[in-house]
Amino acid sequence: MVRKAAELAGAGFDVRVQSSVPIGSGLGSSASISSALCMAMMAEASKHVSLRDVALAAWKCEDLVHGKSSGVDPFAVTFGGVSLYQSSKLRAIKCKPDIVIAHSGIARNTGDIVKDLEEMKRAERERFDKFLKESKRIVEDGRVALERSDFGGLGRLMDENHELLKGIGVSCKELDGLVKAAREAGALGAKLSGAGRGGIMVALVDEGSKKAVVKALSNLGGKIIEAGITGECARLE
Repeated sequence: MVRKAAELAGAGFDVRVQSSVPIGSGLGSSASISSALCMAMMAEASKHVSLRDVALAAWKCEDLVHGKSSGVDPFAVTFGGVSLYQSSKLRAIKCKPDIVIAHSGIARNTGDIVKDLEEMKRAERERFDKFLKESKRIVEDGRVALERSDFGGLGRLMDENHELLKGIGVSCKELDGLVKAAREAGALGAKLSGAGRGGIMVALVDEGSKKAVVKALSNLGGKIIEAGITGECARLE
């Protein structure tokens, strides 16, 4: 990744990375590092730096890490906030849902899961196409819910999405248990995040349910990650 970032910047560097973001967890750790590296190296090499340039460069690094990347993580971490993403196009949505993140305690390799889905696409094309169609519908309905600040509707879509992902084999019993616990504790919705089969889940909460959801997830062994949605983007310091 460092070599690719240096190649894109057109210069060589010695790099030291310090991060508290757990790897292999669905939190975009590799995309965050890629974005930061590309921005820093391009700036140091006196290249013009726009957020889009940084996101596109980070995307190329992500392809090296995962074999194939949709680009959503590098664009999300570079631009920050809540957004609708498709094929390098980003549309910001002004809202700030309250979330609780819990780690299942299982690290996984995104590349391996991507390969499994590519195999499913080849072997079960009809099933895969149905999955894509339903996923796109949920995303579009989710956009509408976010723009209306309809967090109850968004939560129901998160529940639906988790079941959809579970159906194609990218969840696991630990994630399913955490998602169920969050819902029973009053979360508006809950789902796995990232590639699945481990890593984190995200629960959508409101002021009245947040403490109960945190307690329920902790009691089940989920490690609560103190983080929320921010509008901050990648920046030089």
